[in-house]
Amino acid sequence: MSSEAAEALARATRELKKLPRNMLNLASQGATHLQRTDPYQNRTGNLRAGTQALLTYAGDAVVVDLEMDEYYASFVNRLGFSSFDSVADTVKDEITKGISAMGEKIVSG
Repeated sequence: MSSEAAEALARATRELKKLPRNMLNLASQGATHLQRTDPYQNRTGNLRAGTQALLTYAGDAVVVDLEMDEYYASFVNRLGFSSFDSVADTVKDEITKGISAMGEKIVSG
């Protein structure tokens, strides 16, 4: 392997190792945004407290979830009382942009 190829491989490896943390950070920012600004006002605060970002590994795959961990969350979202779906879409878009930027950085050096 040429030194240029080895350098590119090392660069790609470094960038890919950052990916799970970067994805989790973006999802955590979405969870924090929801906790602070979601229009749904519940009396107990459980829905806000249960809004979180999770990182899991499924074999070689990295899974990042943004969730509202209460049994009635889907009801709140389905009726449009929460901005969860909009925030989740924004997080997904930001992760996609981050992956694209990472790919460009790997390719361009």
